Amino acid sequence: MPDSMKGRTAMPPMANTRNGTAAAFVDRDGGSGARLEDLLAKVRHRIGIIAATALAAVATGCAGVAPPPATSLRIIAFNDFHGHIERAASLAGAIRELRRGHANVAVVAAGDLVGASPPGVVALA
Repeated sequence: MPDSMKGRTAMPPMANTRNGTAAAFVDRDGGSGARLEDLLAKVRHRIGIIAATALAAVATGCAGVAPPPATSLRIIAFNDFHGHIERAASLAGAIRELRRGHANVAVVAAGDLVGASPPGVVALA
């Protein structure tokens, strides 16, 4: 037995657990494997330092990248068209006029595009 192992008793890997960490050995006097846990704590600490350093390096590298230029968007919205075909040409003309001179345009409708009764029609007589 090497001198470094004197005073320790080999145990099965999961024979002694503390906080979910398996102790691979215990001291001859029945120690809890605290030295192994200290070693694992140091390893976790070093991994944290490496991760923080890597994150800082990535963040520093991204700092030199310019943000994309701002883009404007014109939103044209209408409601309650109710399927009035006779008004479609005037609606299309109004949308065409509102789009003019703008590169980015979104035309949206919030509802009641088809159906419903046109004005002047009595549903229940």
